[in-house]
Amino acid sequence: MKSPQNFVRYPNATDKFYYHANRIGEYQIRFWLSLILTITMALLSSQIQNWLNLHELAFAGDKWVLLGLGTIVYVFGGWPFFDGCIKEIGSSNICAMTLTAIAISIAYFYSVAAVTIYQSDPVFWELGIIVTLMLVGQIVEIKSITASSKPMHKMHNSLPNVVHLLNKRNEIIEVPLQSLKCKDKIVVKPGELIPADGIVLQGETTVNESMLTGAGSLVFKKKGSQVIAGAINISGTITIEAAAIGVYSYLSQVTRLVEDTPVIRSPSQKCAERAANILTIITISAVLFIFLIWKIVLKQDLAFSLERTMAVLIMVSPNTLGLVIPLVLAVSTSISASKGILIKSRRAFEAAHKIRSVIFYKTGTLTEGRYGVTDIEVFHPGVNRDELIKYAASVEIRSQHPLARAIVQFSEETFESTRFSYINGQGVSALVEGRDVKVVTPSYLQENKIRLDSYHSTRLREGGKTVVYVLINDELYGAITLTDTIRMESRAAIRSLKKMGIKTVMLTGDNRRVAKHIARELHLDHYFAEVPQHEKVHRIKEIQKQGFLTAVTGDSISDATTLAQADIGFAIGAGTDIKTKTADIVLVHNNPQDVVKAIEMSIKSRKKINQNLLWALIYNIIAFPLAAGVFHSWGVVLNPALATAIMVINSFLIFHNSRSLRY
Repeated sequence: MKSPQNFVRYPNATDKFYYHANRIGEYQIRFWLSLILTITMALLSSQIQNWLNLHELAFAGDKWVLLGLGTIVYVFGGWPFFDGCIKEIGSSNICAMTLTAIAISIAYFYSVAAVTIYQSDPVFWELGIIVTLMLVGQIVEIKSITASSKPMHKMHNSLPNVVHLLNKRNEIIEVPLQSLKCKDKIVVKPGELIPADGIVLQGETTVNESMLTGAGSLVFKKKGSQVIAGAINISGTITIEAAAIGVYSYLSQVTRLVEDTPVIRSPSQKCAERAANILTIITISAVLFIFLIWKIVLKQDLAFSLERTMAVLIMVSPNTLGLVIPLVLAVSTSISASKGILIKSRRAFEAAHKIRSVIFYKTGTLTEGRYGVTDIEVFHPGVNRDELIKYAASVEIRSQHPLARAIVQFSEETFESTRFSYINGQGVSALVEGRDVKVVTPSYLQENKIRLDSYHSTRLREGGKTVVYVLINDELYGAITLTDTIRMESRAAIRSLKKMGIKTVMLTGDNRRVAKHIARELHLDHYFAEVPQHEKVHRIKEIQKQGFLTAVTGDSISDATTLAQADIGFAIGAGTDIKTKTADIVLVHNNPQDVVKAIEMSIKSRKKINQNLLWALIYNIIAFPLAAGVFHSWGVVLNPALATAIMVINSFLIFHNSRSLRY
């Protein structure tokens, strides 16, 4: 049996999008029917006929017609609010749906009583306006939630239905996209979209990944390069081997991250929801008091007293308190994803604006991570330079570290090796030609009291070079020096962080001279050098004890423990691997400036959230007394229909402000 990853699964990560799209379609049907019936009820209502002088529209039994039309609007148009009310009560999380359900029920049953018992004017037309406008509000809300993932949904739909499969006889045949399996070989021609994540087996081309990873220019691809489903092949024909398809592709995983944003609740969102619940309870308690004041104390008629009750229930808007945070986070998650910044932890992203210290790993983060061997020093007469580098390469060939790749690349050949192992972040060892060979850092020599004469020690470390030592049967045989170059982006990133008042620190297992050289070049605030892997967590704790909210930027695999210890972990250069478990924010590109972008996006998101919360607070402070009729003596009275319109406009303004977030 093949593993489930072998086959495409559709519809993939856009299930939630289709669900919301169906809800919009359902709400639109309810809206249009409610709107048509509301216009009809308004024309048949005596209040409207008196205002517009349309008495000729009146006829015998028109109130019973209003009762029938109002019942349809109440049941069919109002069902989403009753359904939402039931769910809110079931989850002990009463909010806007409950208030709306109570308000339209008051309007409906009062109107029924007016027609059947009191023989007075019903307010079915107001009921219709309330239901119609509330449906508009629901449609706007759902569209705001789905808008963030809409571009990705379009990319899903734009993937080709048919792909060019290279079969075992090297024949190109056309097969449906759904039939693709991992390891399949696919031919992608110029102008076509790449149908699956994979590795280039043959050919060279440039691709446009801007909509997926934020890469500003065309990206050159050759044999061995990774490609992403949804990218546009521009210049050449390539053959790729499918590695991730369907729900396992990069595009689907990013879409899932964006779609899950309104669902995954952050701490501040939970706070806002609690405030919304409290406001709902206060509102429900207050409307009874307001009704009694107007009806019994102030001797107003039943219709007026009920209208004040309905206006308060409708106009007070706890729902906006619960939605302002997820809406802003959905927008910021979508924008960040388009720039290759993938937010896995909403808590971490919200807190990123408070970062006061960023710890960078050196190799591959602040530096290019492309080492080159510059010198080979032999200390023992038992080997020559070629043999020393060959022994070292025989051990390093099983390591993924950039230093290891440079040594292996420099050596022309290797010996057979067995029993490979890592030495606590201080090097690697293996059995080579029956001899125990270790390639280690200077800290390993210090810990094991292996002495090196001062001449070689000084000479090897001069000029900011990295040094590794080769031990054979625990005897020092020689040293290899390598150099790395500082990334141009690192300088800009450090400058930006300093302008933001953020302390910059470098953490490395490399020697002090190298660390000092890089720290001086980049104007870092501090650095830790010659730190073994198992001690790096303790260094991070030292900084955290100073009261700094600390972020760590490093590789998602070798730096997993330190990323987990950090208050916020950035996995840099993760490419299309979103499954990094310990990282809070995944940076697709190997660019430290993306750390700055993520923090800036968090700051902008926080400002938007604060704006929305402040506006929601001011609105509710004004809305409550206005709807309750406090200003009645000055002639300012809001009927429920006008209160509903104001509430919908308020919701629209908050949704629009959330959508206006830019970077």
